[in-house]
Amino acid sequence: MPKKKSKGFSEHPKSKTKLGVSLTPTGSDLLDQIAKKAELSKSELVDHIARGEIAIASPSAEKTVTLETDPEAASQQQTTINVASGKQPPQNQSLGAQDSSTVTQQAYETLKQELEQKANLLSDLENQLAQQKSQQGESNQALEQELEQKADLVSDLENQLAQQKSLAAQNADSYQALKRESEQQANQISALQQQIADLQRLATIGEAQLNKWRYYQFSS
Repeated sequence: MPKKKSKGFSEHPKSKTKLGVSLTPTGSDLLDQIAKKAELSKSELVDHIARGEIAIASPSAEKTVTLETDPEAASQQQTTINVASGKQPPQNQSLGAQDSSTVTQQAYETLKQELEQKANLLSDLENQLAQQKSQQGESNQALEQELEQKADLVSDLENQLAQQKSLAAQNADSYQALKRESEQQANQISALQQQIADLQRLATIGEAQLNKWRYYQFSS
């Protein structure tokens, strides 16, 4: 009866080399069981393992051997063998890490968009401050100084934003820190908008008082 051909493996030269090895009873029994499951003889199983065509995964493995073969190499002599000591993490943990990395990347992209929106908002606020400064007269120096302080604050916020964007581009792991900074900036922007509204109201009152004073001066 012809020998059953192994499934899923490429053909190799027919020449054989006998290898005498001694196994413990447990090792020999496990080798028999693995060979039966793989529908191979024990010698074929050992040969496929040595070629790197079969990998035996075990959570209690003390060493892990990896074979790196150049696909263009003419023979197995071009194979690089690496041995790693210690237990290796299960594959499902690696997949979990990849999923976590994907979520982190998505959160980073979302935060990056929020930072860009805040940069645009800061630019609008700076324009408003510039317009208010242009509308102030010499009679309202105290208000102008306060506006200059707000402009400096906007400049500082822009510098912080630029640093955060640079940090986010270099390392997505800084997501949580950037998120906190983003929330702080949102609070600062809200407070700054309220201050601008208050300043506009004060400017209107000051202008009205100045006009009233001028009216009395010219009337007298």
